[in-house]
Amino acid sequence: MEQMSSTEYVYLVAKPIGREAELIKAESVIVTGAEPSELGVTTSGTLANIKQGAFISSVIKVLISGDFESIGNQLGRKKLYRQISELGLQSHNFCVRLIKRPKKMKLAFDQFKVARNIGARIGGSVNLNQPATEFWLLLTPNNFWFGRLVTSADKRWVHFNKRPHTSSSSLPARIARAMINLTIQSNGRLLDPCCGTGTILLEGANMGLSVFGADLNPKMVFASQKNLDHFGLMATVATADARNISHHTFDGMFDAIITDLPYGFALVADTERDRHILANVRHLAPKATFVSTRNLSSDLEDFGYKIKRIVRIPKYDHFVRLVFITDTK
Repeated sequence: MEQMSSTEYVYLVAKPIGREAELIKAESVIVTGAEPSELGVTTSGTLANIKQGAFISSVIKVLISGDFESIGNQLGRKKLYRQISELGLQSHNFCVRLIKRPKKMKLAFDQFKVARNIGARIGGSVNLNQPATEFWLLLTPNNFWFGRLVTSADKRWVHFNKRPHTSSSSLPARIARAMINLTIQSNGRLLDPCCGTGTILLEGANMGLSVFGADLNPKMVFASQKNLDHFGLMATVATADARNISHHTFDGMFDAIITDLPYGFALVADTERDRHILANVRHLAPKATFVSTRNLSSDLEDFGYKIKRIVRIPKYDHFVRLVFITDTK
């Protein structure tokens, strides 16, 4: 068993399995600086703001950590309780939670009794219903971490999946949020030049960015504005062709471009159109992320984009979204 002498943080992340596995790993690496384990646990020396995480749900500041075997017996747990007592923790309205990864992990001891014993070593008052502070004992088959919950993601993307206007090719809100996290992690101006029904606009506005969207189809612009109005969010949306947008269109340059290039059952893949879009928006922002159903690598390189990462997101066996995260300088 080891008491941490340097600050360490542990993040709970969605398990990197299934169709979104690459996206889950990419968000964890870019936001926290480390890749998650197969159980969805990321350890990092960096404290990141994950309030608006897509696949990152919580982060704790580690106070004590060690091998799971070291607390598998009563003597080891007593040592853990003693170490917690020595920390001199004080908190009013706190609770203790025991978190298991995997959730169905079987324990040879009473987890509720362990939580009560930990709580007895913390000064203050317990509040199980509305705690101001949460202390977690996170368990995996190989490790344990005891610490204080720093923050949890707001998960508001769940509500955006119930937006009134969508199309067959609309991005799921969770993927849109992850794309923003992969591209820009601070306040700034975000442009979606092919905004469709506005999923990226919704997420960007909710995350505190100054958001601007354009679409060649007036019906899509109308749908985007209605979706924004439905959730009480602000963005500037205009009918415009992404092949002709300039810094004059929205009175200024941008900190990032994120867009889902046009495709879908009602659209025919148009390589030349996509190339015109890529060439035109190249100088509008230092960072750009593009989604497409075809490989844009050669096109992006032709126009001077530096590809940082490519993420595959299969929707069906024959339908795969490719996310290209790039720098334009």
